[in-house]
Amino acid sequence: MYAIILAGERVAGYLANPNIEELDTLGTHYVLEEELPEIVLSTPAGYAAIRNAEGEYALEAVPQEPESQITQLENENALLALEIADMQIRLDQTEAEQARLLLALVEAEVI
Repeated sequence: MYAIILAGERVAGYLANPNIEELDTLGTHYVLEEELPEIVLSTPAGYAAIRNAEGEYALEAVPQEPESQITQLENENALLALEIADMQIRLDQTEAEQARLLLALVEAEVI
């Protein structure tokens, strides 16, 4: 016997050989099933198993939450840091090239 724990229509989990008294004491919303439905056992990522009013199980897409503002700012910060590092590399290369040109001019006694 299995207790399928529900949060509204959504399947929140299940317990094998549940302690019914404990579930009732805690006020847990559940249904008892002899067998676990395959859909409950193999719910793919991005989906939730639901149990409708008729007692049938189905999959429901779980909406993806947009990134939090902090996550967006962290991602933007990482991109900016990458751009700064790239600019710094180009600046270092330009300064090294200028130093080589200046040395060549000094060695050629142009300046």
